[in-house]
Amino acid sequence: MAGDKVKFVVMFRGRERSHTEFGYELLDKVQEDLKDLVKLDSRPSAEGRNLIMVLAPDAAGIKVEKARLEKERVRLEQEELAEKKDEDQPAAEAEETVEPEPQDQPETEAEEKAVDLGKE
Repeated sequence: MAGDKVKFVVMFRGRERSHTEFGYELLDKVQEDLKDLVKLDSRPSAEGRNLIMVLAPDAAGIKVEKARLEKERVRLEQEELAEKKDEDQPAAEAEETVEPEPQDQPETEAEEKAVDLGKE
């Protein structure tokens, strides 16, 4: 990764050449989005009908980002383990706490009337 650079090229065609400010805005946005990971090697410059910018990696920024991603990965793994543990426990508890329903109680009004008639 050390020494690898990225060259951004915005090509203008036809009437687009009269609105190069949009190209500069686009390259500025790219630079802003990547500011923690890269250093500006060459500012956006117009070469004919192209607008060119070169960015180089920032070793300190990349190190910080890798550490952040590793922390995030560890946190997600811990959450997954906790979820699996939670899923296993309720299933075991549910098996233990299941009580059979009493059979002698009628479920509907019709069954209740039939039971009453049978007693008489």
